[in-house]
Amino acid sequence: MSKLWWIACLLGSRLSWAATPAVAQDEAGLVKLVVPYAPGGFPDTIARLVADQLSHNTRRKFVIENRPGGAGTIAADYVAKSEPDGNTLLVADAQQWAIAPVMLKSIGYNTQRDFAPVTLLGVAGNFLVVNPALGASDFRSLVSMINMPRTLLRGLIEPSGDPSRRRLSRPGRSRTWSR
Repeated sequence: MSKLWWIACLLGSRLSWAATPAVAQDEAGLVKLVVPYAPGGFPDTIARLVADQLSHNTRRKFVIENRPGGAGTIAADYVAKSEPDGNTLLVADAQQWAIAPVMLKSIGYNTQRDFAPVTLLGVAGNFLVVNPALGASDFRSLVSMINMPRTLLRGLIEPSGDPSRRRLSRPGRSRTWSR
């Protein structure tokens, strides 16, 4: 190998060593927005838009850290146990705030003690959709089909693995579906 290559390697290692304190300082100014869902959904998209604007307006670096799982409690517990220095923020929704404390035995955090709400970031609607071949053109016609054999409705309202999503409800009536 050429002598020039070795000199370049030596210089490169020296320069990277000299830059280490700058990286540490940059991480000290880093603010994490923790999203309790996988990338790509509404909470993640909102967090990325907010992080971009906050980075631009405050000249600090805001990054998204996705921590999905446990019906959002993994992310909430992580933020609750992080340093209370304002550098780790949770993009929360009703799942971590109201549903998980009621539905799960132990979540590892207390919403009243461990968090202070700051602002509303956005509101998203939830939609119930069906295959058009089913013939339900509105909610009333879908509800009338609930008396049909369960096998016909299996793919329509079968619950996900998330315990909070096991209800098909309308005002005054709720039906819990079990596997």
